[in-house]
Formats: sequence, structure tokens, C-alpha cells
Amino acid sequence: MKAIKTTIICFWIFLPKACVEEYYPENQKDFADNLVIHAHLTDLDQSQEIRISRSGNLRGAEYKPESGCFIQVKREDGEFMDFIETGPGIYSAKPDRSFIVYGMQYELSIITPDGNEYLSDPETLLRPMDIDSIYYHLEKMVSSTPGDTLSGIRFYLDYSFDHEISLYNRWELIETYEFQNPNYQGYIYDVDRKLKPLPDELSDRQCWITNPIREIYTQSTLNVSGGVYRRYPLHFVSNETQQLLHGYSLLVRQYTLTKGAYTYWNAMKNNSNAAGIFDKQPVLAPSNICNISDEDEYVIGYFSISGARQQRIFIENVEGLEIVEKIFCFPKFELGSLYYISRDLLPRYLSRATWPEDGKVYLGEVALHCLDCREYKNSEPDPPDFWPRN
Repeated sequence: MKAIKTTIICFWIFLPKACVEEYYPENQKDFADNLVIHAHLTDLDQSQEIRISRSGNLRGAEYKPESGCFIQVKREDGEFMDFIETGPGIYSAKPDRSFIVYGMQYELSIITPDGNEYLSDPETLLRPMDIDSIYYHLEKMVSSTPGDTLSGIRFYLDYSFDHEISLYNRWELIETYEFQNPNYQGYIYDVDRKLKPLPDELSDRQCWITNPIREIYTQSTLNVSGGVYRRYPLHFVSNETQQLLHGYSLLVRQYTLTKGAYTYWNAMKNNSNAAGIFDKQPVLAPSNICNISDEDEYVIGYFSISGARQQRIFIENVEGLEIVEKIFCFPKFELGSLYYISRDLLPRYLSRATWPEDGKVYLGEVALHCLDCREYKNSEPDPPDFWPRN
């Protein structure tokens, strides 16, 4: 394949650059409207995503997608892959398997709608290393309430490593669990001003919820020998949620990193752990992406491409762990007059349930997700394909 624009060809030369640096911000206002790039590709046989947005400030949570970008990932021999915008600021591509070559270098090129061109340092695609096993142990951990502890399980990982491939790894975790709403009687009060039983299409009590685990897991095996690392600690799941009540699955993805990518992710991990006022001041994670016309512009994010392995574990009925079943989604004890609720605030949802402490039956308002679990974020009414069938 040939590159499309002559200007792009000029900047696709694989020369060492000095984009990677740690930046200590003096004024957070300087980081309003900076380009934010999430571009971490793998060798997995699936669609890959690159997300482009603009920053509000270092502490702001506002997401401002950057649409209309021209994005390519190019291999050192000139082969390239275009990423097409599939949603606001989301660019996707499904690599041909021939594009994935271990040991070769790849670069990211972005042209934004304002005509600025951004180019990453080259990243080498390293071979994946194997996950040997995923397992869990019963554990207790300190609660956020002083003096209290939480019971639950912590997952662990054994994996193989080869120093001739890489010294650095990262893990990404995705959990899926069965969720069930309480079996309370549901009602709807709609614009006709009548209280009616909740229709079946708004009542789904059993769902499967899938969420990414936000913790960042990285490790260097620089000072480890033997080729196998055992008992690397991963995610803790408490017995005080529904997650372990009906069935729980954890997908672990293991990525082989270059030293630069490891430095980036390790800085991200350290920043996420620096939550207290007496902790070290966070620094912006190093970026390997530059504006080719203005290298003083700070770009937030990093481009990487990694060999990956993944493995899934499913558990239910954890022996030796008592699940604490808490009351949730109980209707409000006080029910005001529904008749005077403004029409534009309808419908309202109610349920009828018995309070276990006094045996009284209460009819009160609840949120729709308490009656229809499909309303929860990342929730599906049917079990995923990997879920065990009874």
C-alpha cells in the first residue's frame, strides 16, 4: 500500500525523536483544550479503537470528543492502516493479520480538523507471554470505615516471562457478574394519572453487568529470575456486594510492553494511587506523541502496540465466604400525593415491599433501575456467550 499524502510520507521516516518526557504542570489552566489520545493497540484478532478528545483541565471530568481526524498507524516498511470514525472521537479499524508482525515498529499519525499533525515515536510490537493460571484466595482488607475490615476474595495470577522478549507487563481486567433486583411488586404512575402494575416490558429483574476494573496493574521482571512469576495480586471483590452472590467472571488480558510504554503506565498507576494530601504530587504521565510543528505543545496520552494473551475465570458459591445480603432499592417510606406531580415529570415508578424490621408493607417511589435492571450501566438482559449454562 502507498501513503496518501506527500506531507505524511515526509514525517513517516523512522528517526529517533525526543517526544517522551515527564511534565510537571505549574498552571492547570495551561492544559485546557489539550489533545488527549488513547491509542493502545494489540495483536488480538478484534477491532481496535483509538479515542481522541480535548482536555478541560487536569481535574475536570468533562469529555470533549475530537471528531473529524485523519488517523493512520504505519509499519516501518510502509504498510499502513486507516482508522475510521465510528462515534464522536472514536476511531476504529480491524487489522488484517498480515499487518501484525512481531519485532517491527509502528507509528501513529493524526491530523486534526484544524490542520495540526501529530506523530508518535515508534513502538515495537513484542511477542505476547503466556498466562499460566488465574485463581483466588479468601482475604480480608481494611475498610474505609476506621477499625473495620472487609471479607472477600482476591484474584492472583501466575505468568511466564522471557527477558529476551521484554521485562515489562501490564494487565487489564474486565468483570462480568449476574445481578438480580429484589422481587418487589412494581407500579407505574403515568400521564393518565392512574397507578397501574408495571408492564412486563419495563420489568426485568435478572441481568448481567460488565465493567472494566479501573485499577492499573504493571510489573517489571528486571530483578526476577526463573521464567515464571507466581501470585501476582490482582482485583479484590468484597462479600458485601451482589457481585459474588449469583456468579462472577473475570477476564484478564496481559500485555507485553516496551520500556517506554511501561514508564507511561507506571506513572499513570502511581498518579492514581496518590490520593492523599500528604502523598507525592502527581505528574503528567510521559507522552510519546508530538505536534510536528510545535514540540512545546503537550499532548496527553501515549501510543503503544502490544502482544497480548487473555484468560477468563468463572466462580460461584465461594466456599468459606458468607455473602452479606443487603437491602437495596426499598421504596421510600413516605409517599406524597402523586396527583400534583407536574406532567413533564411523569412517569414515576413505585414498588410495594415488606420492611423486615417491623413487618409493615410500604408503597413508595423507586428509581426505574430498581424494577428494570437493564437500566444499570453496561447491563444486558441475557447472559453473555461465555456464561456457563445450567
